Amino acid sequence: MYERRRYVTELDAAHDRPTEIVIEHFVKPLYPQSAIEAGIEGVAVFGIQIAATGNVVRAWLVESEVNGDCNIEAQRALLQ
Repeated sequence: MYERRRYVTELDAAHDRPTEIVIEHFVKPLYPQSAIEAGIEGVAVFGIQIAATGNVVRAWLVESEVNGDCNIEAQRALLQ
């Protein structure tokens, strides 16, 4: 079941107040077969740019504990 999630981000510099982000559409990344076979688990942290329409228009890797296949699948999910 889909769960609506709310996050408060860093202060919005233009308005000097927190910006609330509501996730309306959540896509779970596919777990790459190579990572399953290797027993790889971890976290990948991405920065995102969100358009005025609410769509993610750009996602970039900030740091990662996992392999490239996992990072690619996580980024693909963010951009859907």
